[in-house]
Amino acid sequence: MTINICDGIEIEYGEKSLPYIEEVITYFNGNYLYVMDFFELKSIGKPVKIILNDDYETFKRQLANTYYDGDISKIRPYYNGYAVNEANSKIAIINYMSLPENYQSNSLEDLEKGIIHEFSHICCDAMTNYNYDDTYWVYEGVATFLARQYENSKLTASFEQIKNDEFVEYSNYRCLFDTLVDNYSHEEVLETIKGNHPNDLIDRIFSLCQEKTKKEHKID
Repeated sequence: MTINICDGIEIEYGEKSLPYIEEVITYFNGNYLYVMDFFELKSIGKPVKIILNDDYETFKRQLANTYYDGDISKIRPYYNGYAVNEANSKIAIINYMSLPENYQSNSLEDLEKGIIHEFSHICCDAMTNYNYDDTYWVYEGVATFLARQYENSKLTASFEQIKNDEFVEYSNYRCLFDTLVDNYSHEEVLETIKGNHPNDLIDRIFSLCQEKTKKEHKID
């Protein structure tokens, strides 16, 4: 089943999603303009389809084929969705009721925030015309920030891991991006996303985030 949920954005879902589809649509409609406003977008410029996948194995195969050369073993236990930007943009999200019980993103709230997370990536691509800072702390940081994921996070990764753009827990990216937002103007934040920033910006952000973590979480 496919329905249009707002201008240029539709959602496709199966029978397993029927019990909560109205909640998902309500949540999206209550948050997507906030994301677009953050990126100062009036329009995405192309259609967006959100696909709620009822079958976990199919979802894993599609995700692996899209990003990991078919290697399912690379899928981490908190991935519940992904975005693909082609002629038409697509957000693929797994029905949380189809996930294994021990899966980290196993709730309706995770699904709703996951859709906003992936929508943030699409908006980022639209604002920058794919010319953005693709380091994890920026690209995933802004998506976790706008999706309100990993709130009140603390910095656990090392400076070398962040500086070398190693993949670490998403909570680190949220903590670093929060620090950016707290210390720079919105215009400067957008320029950072576009890649227009000093090379040593992460040095200052990491130091400030480290201080914030020690203070808020009472770490010596």
